[in-house]
Amino acid sequence: MTTQLQRLIRPLIVLILVSSLLLIPPVTAMHTETLTGTVVDSYTHQPINHVEITTSQVPGPHFYTDSNGVFSIEVDNSQSGISYTLGLTPPEAADYQYRDREITYSFSAAEISARSKDLGQIELTRKVSGYVTDSVTGQPLSGVHVSLGPSSGTSDGNGYYYIRLQDAGLNQNGLSFRGVYYLIATKDGYLSSSIPFGIYDGDGTHLYNIQLTRAFTANFYAFGHVGQAPYSVRFMDQSVGSPTAWKWDFGDNTTSTEQNPTHVYNRTGAYNVALTASNDQASDTCTQYRCVIVNDVPVANFTTNATSGQTPFSVQFTDQSTSGADGYQWQFGDGATSTEQNPVHTYTTSGSYTVMLTVSEPNYGSVFVQKPGYITVGDPSTIGFSANVTTGLSPLPVQFNESVNGSVQYSFWHFGDGSTSMDSNPVHVYDTPGQYTVSLMTVGSNGTETKTIEDFINVTAPVTPTVTPTSTVTPTPTGALPVANFTVMAGAPGSLAIQVTDTSTNATSVRYDLGDGTTTAYRNFQFTYWQAGTYTIEQTATNAAGSSMKTVEVIVPATTPTPTITFPPIGGDQGWYTVHCNVDGATVIFDQTTMGTIAQGILKIPVYVTGSPYGTYTVQKDGYSTVSGVITEHPGKDQNVDITVHLTPTSTPYNGPHTIPGTLQAEDYNLGGEGVAYHDTTAGNEGGAYRHDDVDIEQLDTDGSPNVGWIRAGEWLAYTVNVTTAGTYNAGFRVASSHSGSTVQVYVDDGTTPVATVSVPNTGDWPAFQTVSMPVTLPAGQHRLMLKFPTDYVNINWISFT
Repeated sequence: MTTQLQRLIRPLIVLILVSSLLLIPPVTAMHTETLTGTVVDSYTHQPINHVEITTSQVPGPHFYTDSNGVFSIEVDNSQSGISYTLGLTPPEAADYQYRDREITYSFSAAEISARSKDLGQIELTRKVSGYVTDSVTGQPLSGVHVSLGPSSGTSDGNGYYYIRLQDAGLNQNGLSFRGVYYLIATKDGYLSSSIPFGIYDGDGTHLYNIQLTRAFTANFYAFGHVGQAPYSVRFMDQSVGSPTAWKWDFGDNTTSTEQNPTHVYNRTGAYNVALTASNDQASDTCTQYRCVIVNDVPVANFTTNATSGQTPFSVQFTDQSTSGADGYQWQFGDGATSTEQNPVHTYTTSGSYTVMLTVSEPNYGSVFVQKPGYITVGDPSTIGFSANVTTGLSPLPVQFNESVNGSVQYSFWHFGDGSTSMDSNPVHVYDTPGQYTVSLMTVGSNGTETKTIEDFINVTAPVTPTVTPTSTVTPTPTGALPVANFTVMAGAPGSLAIQVTDTSTNATSVRYDLGDGTTTAYRNFQFTYWQAGTYTIEQTATNAAGSSMKTVEVIVPATTPTPTITFPPIGGDQGWYTVHCNVDGATVIFDQTTMGTIAQGILKIPVYVTGSPYGTYTVQKDGYSTVSGVITEHPGKDQNVDITVHLTPTSTPYNGPHTIPGTLQAEDYNLGGEGVAYHDTTAGNEGGAYRHDDVDIEQLDTDGSPNVGWIRAGEWLAYTVNVTTAGTYNAGFRVASSHSGSTVQVYVDDGTTPVATVSVPNTGDWPAFQTVSMPVTLPAGQHRLMLKFPTDYVNINWISFT
């Protein structure tokens, strides 16, 4: 029976064990990370041991830093992007010294993957600590005694202090006052500071900084700074701290013990003045450098070699100011300036010009002379002509070519041998040897004009060869062969520009190949290469007797040199204003005093910190808008204040302003010249039509109107337009090109993003104009519209806005 019972019980036990196993929950693997950090003093960065560390990730036991301030905590199942809290409590021994602190932290995915996160250094700040500085200079003060109730401390060489609290009433929870506590700071020579004290319960890092004011400060004011001997100056004591004695040193070996003396300077010079003020507790000295300047009054004046002429009109200016000047600033009235003593300036536009010379004298300042309407420049003759040859053997055929600024209805030539012609560019054959005076009379847009050149054509008889059995004489042209010669000078520093000047002899014409595919027949010109490289310039000089050539190699550097800017030395009771401006040559005026001109983008202006401060500034230059403002910040001793201005070019509409909707002719860009109304990379009007500056204009379109051509990458044109109504207009661009890929960009005012970019198709030839239309959105009112050409190979006639 026992055996049967056992047989019945065994399956039951197995069944119970299996059921028990099925009821046991699965074991989940724990994921832990190590959280580490170092606790240090916020000022000394020395470790703090036995700081109690708590974390919201571990609600159980607390942790403590070791002797090196380091703690390490194992935390479970951190999640990326979740913020946790770490609490730091100083040890009991330091309970009154350091503040508790609480920070938040989180784990990145990478830190979870690495199973570690280091919080780095965590700073604890002493409960009562901070920095003591001088209220005037801001410099740290050492040896300052700072007290709070019965506790105190002393500032070190960095001005840092802390107070080890002795009163248990100042507890860790934020100062339970037994009475009223004051934070008191004292130092010899300074007024004591006493302020009510309250604990700061912010982020645990607050500092109680203190500023102390000197108990005694010498200072004074001089009524008068610049004058002529004998020069009387009254001085006023402005010392702080109740002085009882005064010692003045006027800089000319004389002194005074009066509080507010008056002193007379009898000799020219620049004088430093010092005042030592004192009482029975302290003394202080104030020195104002170059406080008084006694001098002779300088006089500015100049003369010129001529005061009137026709464009281009070069004038030699000669300084005749009294001696002693060390700086010169010329304003020629056309926007150009110079700092040379005796400059040469060329006027390229007709008009009446006021010239002003400002001279600087080191012990006086600046004086100027202005001569209104001093230079008068007229237009050159608008009519001229040339010939392919002017000397030769009879019969001599001559091709004449007229050049007229404007339109011509009738031309009438007198060739000097009794013959005439009404062709614009006639060919005339001189059959008889002799010298001939040629005249051209035109009737057109400039009225009736006549140009005459005496003895312009020189015809000689042909040479008859003498034949002998032993020699043969071959006739040769009379006259000397031309000798090609020219010079090349670099343009503005950092640019790719050159100045070419013809010095050939016996040449009736010259022609240049500039080595980049460009050719020109101008004798003297400026030219800007598109890119850096080595170019060979070839000049061909020609006359009736033949031709000769000369070449010059030009290396255009790839880098732009950086200008070296030298500032005046800083010292004494001086500060500085630095005026930054985008236009060199702009005049800077403080109040009503001219301080100088911008050079290499800045003007450094020294000022005396004890003098009367300036209130306003003005920066101006002809051809640019004037910028004025209020000076709100003034420099202290050896300090600098920056003033930054941006001058915008101003220009005058030509045949405008142009109304939109309407048609804008490309050749009617603004007046104002290079860099203001346009930018053109080659000298002179290569097309010779319509206008006479550097923009290249010709007449190729079927309507006979002028168009702008010879366009190169980087060039631009500016127009003044009046937009009747704001909105989107259909703009038709009349363009031509013999290449593909060219574009025209449209900008409004000083915008940096084009309002339209026009793709110019290959129209087949330069005279084959097409109209390319696209929408252009414009604001209402008067605006400056710019056409920029980022590529070569574009002719443009007009733009119609509908």
